[in-house]
Amino acid sequence: MRPFLDHQAPYDEARYVIFPVPYDGTQTFRKGAARGPCFILEASSGLEEYEPETHGEFHRLIHTFPCVEFPLSPEDAVFEVEKGVRRIVGDGKIPVILGGEHTITLGAVKAFEDVLVVSFDAHMDMRDEYGGLKICHATVMRRVSEVHPVVLAGVRSWSREEKEWIEQKGIKVYPDVERVLDIKGKSIYISIDLDVFDPSLIPSVGNPEPGGAGWEKMLRVLREVVKKNKVCGLDVVEFTPCPGCEVPAYVVAKLVYKLIGYMERR
Repeated sequence: MRPFLDHQAPYDEARYVIFPVPYDGTQTFRKGAARGPCFILEASSGLEEYEPETHGEFHRLIHTFPCVEFPLSPEDAVFEVEKGVRRIVGDGKIPVILGGEHTITLGAVKAFEDVLVVSFDAHMDMRDEYGGLKICHATVMRRVSEVHPVVLAGVRSWSREEKEWIEQKGIKVYPDVERVLDIKGKSIYISIDLDVFDPSLIPSVGNPEPGGAGWEKMLRVLREVVKKNKVCGLDVVEFTPCPGCEVPAYVVAKLVYKLIGYMERR
């Protein structure tokens, strides 16, 4: 029972590549997302290889890159992620990126052309700069929107600056994650900031926000979005382990395995 680590496919034979990115150089409220990928990978040891909802064993379709240290500069981290994702995509595989803070999404989407970025997040992350930084966890979707069209779902916290910006640009931002069910026939990149979930389910995030989606609702939305669109890549970010709280890492590992199952069954 180690779907992401043992019995995995050799890189040349894999369809999905898990790319851990242990980076938290710009996190502000709660540091520690750099430890997130390793915790998620270790928690995956508790997953059954058979996924009952999608009726499959997908661990042999997955290759997992090792956790390596990332540079502290956000620009350098973004560059390294872009380089890694370009390699994966160039080899005809689907990247599944484990964060790490949300900033890494910018590097990932730069490796694609002509995609719609669907971001599930409690926050807009649409500031032009934050703490003197143009590239950071609070500005990442503003930078992403300069590269690709974006849709944000699950948002329940924002600044005045962000509200004015998205209204000026006509960017679609939905408090309810179900509003993205109208998206179909697109080539999409999915970014899941784990604070989109209710913090009672996943409290281990960089910036927890009361409210949010429950497990069943979020899975239903993701299942339908994957069914209706071609997913080119995805990331799951902002997992920030809490001492003595082991369950959230397992929940995240389960989420990733289910997403791979949804993509495979499409």
